[in-house]
Amino acid sequence: MKEKDLKDIAVTTDEDDVIQSIKIVDATEHSNTVPPDFVLIPPIDGTLVHTIYGNSVPINKEFETGAVRSTDCDNYAYTLLSPIGLRRVAATCKEGELKYSAYNWEKGMPVREMLEHGLQHIFQYLDGDRKEDHLAHAAWNLLAAMHSEESWPELNKDTLREPKI
Repeated sequence: MKEKDLKDIAVTTDEDDVIQSIKIVDATEHSNTVPPDFVLIPPIDGTLVHTIYGNSVPINKEFETGAVRSTDCDNYAYTLLSPIGLRRVAATCKEGELKYSAYNWEKGMPVREMLEHGLQHIFQYLDGDRKEDHLAHAAWNLLAAMHSEESWPELNKDTLREPKI
């Protein structure tokens, strides 16, 4: 790594040592040191957070223009999602809204239910059935299964094999 590529973290505090801001700067232009109790917490929700002096603070990035933005999206690549696939899944959402009502699925359904229906759509597609968009329906069911897995663990207890560790 070249010296000019080195990064350091600038921490600004008030008179009571309460953190006011954190920014990543060129190490060659910044001489402050990282506090000894600086801990990087692995992101759970994609937000990069540092704990300094017991305070959790999101990390911001500063652009050459001076604009500042949080790094809470840096662990995701939303721009790499297929707009075609998303459009087709959105059309499937509209079908579901008209058939069952908006947000019906958010009342809670177990992962297994979504997997059964998703797999059925995959097998219908593999069998040559093109009467409906089976790939989009399968994708919707997988997305809803992930939502169920995180949102309703109680609905999924004892409905699937235990995770292998």
